[in-house]
Amino acid sequence: IQAENDKMIAINARDLANQEKLKAVEAKNSEMISKEMAEDERKLAILAKNQADKEKQNALKAREEADKSYVEASNNFKKAEKLRKQQEARADALKSFRLYLNNESLEGLKLARNAYTLNLENEGYLFETDIIKAMIFGLDKINETKNYIQLNQPLRNITISPTGKYIAI
Repeated sequence: IQAENDKMIAINARDLANQEKLKAVEAKNSEMISKEMAEDERKLAILAKNQADKEKQNALKAREEADKSYVEASNNFKKAEKLRKQQEARADALKSFRLYLNNESLEGLKLARNAYTLNLENEGYLFETDIIKAMIFGLDKINETKNYIQLNQPLRNITISPTGKYIAI
């Protein structure tokens, strides 16, 4: 009976040991699964970080492109504004001829002078043909009536011929 009892205790102890061994195997498997999940999470975090870095670089590139576009648009606007002012100066010079034909030489010359000044302030071509012609024609008209006009800026490269006519060179 004692031997039978010892045998039963041994069987119970073996069963208990097997259960503990099974728990240890389950714990080891759980630990491995946890490690695998942690590794997967780490890989996902690295991928997310890399993706975030790519998005950041793309955002920086987009910002640079936007800045370039803004600068280009600003330059285009400045060029367009400069061209508009040059056209306005030429138009004023041509309008001055209408005033000359209506015997309003002084007003025509003032308009031509304003066109000349506007053109120079706008960094236009110093000897814009229409403007210079308008000023010379106006100065000739004024010279005929012995009147004069004070210019805001001196005309450059204009000389007076022996006959009293103004000539641009």
